[in-house]
Amino acid sequence: MVKEEYYIGIKDWSNLTPSERLEALFDYLNYISKNIGKKTTEIRERFARERKTTIYRVERLERILWFSGLLRSRFRIEPTRGWYFEITDIGRKALSRGYLIEEDFRFAPDWVRRSVTRKPIVVIPLEYEYIGTDTDTGYPIYYDKREEEYVLIHPETKEEVRRTSALDIIETDSVETEKGHETPFVSEITASNTVSRMGREEIYAREREIQKTMKEWFEEAFANIPKDKIPDPDVLKVGVEYRLSEKRASDYVELIVEKVDPDPRAGYAFRERRRLRR
Repeated sequence: MVKEEYYIGIKDWSNLTPSERLEALFDYLNYISKNIGKKTTEIRERFARERKTTIYRVERLERILWFSGLLRSRFRIEPTRGWYFEITDIGRKALSRGYLIEEDFRFAPDWVRRSVTRKPIVVIPLEYEYIGTDTDTGYPIYYDKREEEYVLIHPETKEEVRRTSALDIIETDSVETEKGHETPFVSEITASNTVSRMGREEIYAREREIQKTMKEWFEEAFANIPKDKIPDPDVLKVGVEYRLSEKRASDYVELIVEKVDPDPRAGYAFRERRRLRR
């Protein structure tokens, strides 16, 4: 559960949603109610030990409850000298209800209410590696190295939109020549390949293999044309796009060739499947 992620340090207080913060606060208030005869220090330490958290994180919960009027501490002589917690009427009402609501903090200072109700600050996990931009949504794509999956993240909320085990790499190459349409040229070649379990550097290496495959096709396509009449196959403008995919990873490249000009069949498109050039 999310409050456990706060306790053990995976998430900070600012990363929790308001409902998650209320859940953690109620957890501590309820724990105090069940140990009300013990000293404050003992309750604090036992809660930290049982929840596998730090005293600092426990004291944050305690301060919010105290400043909100749900909890008090009082020095007493009996049963032994020391400080003891007392739960207020507001706190007892929340315990009777079984959960906290924002209305329970109506008498709290502004900074306390903001601490409880503000929107969470969502942080991209450290094990996420940025890959590129999704061509369909414009959202960033990350590679989850732990789960070996590709994750689409909303750019504003940082929430996960979708995840898949595969990624499509789509390269579109165009050729420019000084003589323009007087020289036979392929105006556009689109190549796509599906990968899985690849991080950023491996994907960049795969992109180079796709480019080699496209160049090989280009040279074969113009094999019967004099070299001085065709564009240099190295003069390619490469655009790379990414898309989350449900397909299986493959060692083949799907080629789509379009707009062959000045060939009479200008506008004609054909497809070819070719093994990756390593």
